[in-house]
Amino acid sequence: MQNFSQILFPKLPFAEQILIWSARKWLQSNGRGSSLFETLRVAFRLARAPNAYLSLDAFLTILCSASERALEFNCPEAVNVTSDEMLFSSLITSLQLDENEDEAFNLIGQWLPPAAQRCGLVHCNALAQELRVGGHIFSRRYSDLDEISEPQDRSVQPAQHLIKNEIKLKTNL
Repeated sequence: MQNFSQILFPKLPFAEQILIWSARKWLQSNGRGSSLFETLRVAFRLARAPNAYLSLDAFLTILCSASERALEFNCPEAVNVTSDEMLFSSLITSLQLDENEDEAFNLIGQWLPPAAQRCGLVHCNALAQELRVGGHIFSRRYSDLDEISEPQDRSVQPAQHLIKNEIKLKTNL
């Protein structure tokens, strides 16, 4: 199982922690057991998203039954985060922030065949919105932490002293 850019679970925002932890817990139990559902129900109730566990269950049931590849989620106690766990977080982010469904379909398409994508997105979107109503707003994160971001607005330019320092560094090498 590959870890995703050495992202550590304790360093994630609470919204991502509860999402990933609950998915890990569900997958560890294979979606079975009354104690699992009681644990998830209480966790989401305390997180002010009392019905989120139902949407999580529906989405993960579809994901596990129709996925085209093995899912890589750690055990609930793990410190590192996998690429599939971050993909799940990115999917929730996309559904919370975007009006355009293309990104969500691209993300879920990494797991599910086209026939299962729409059904999976219905439940995943319900989960995303229940978390949002509970105050758990997800934000974009770069897929590679080493990636240098470019300003989205091209009118935003770096300060002149930074450009001069960069030029000095290049000429001194």
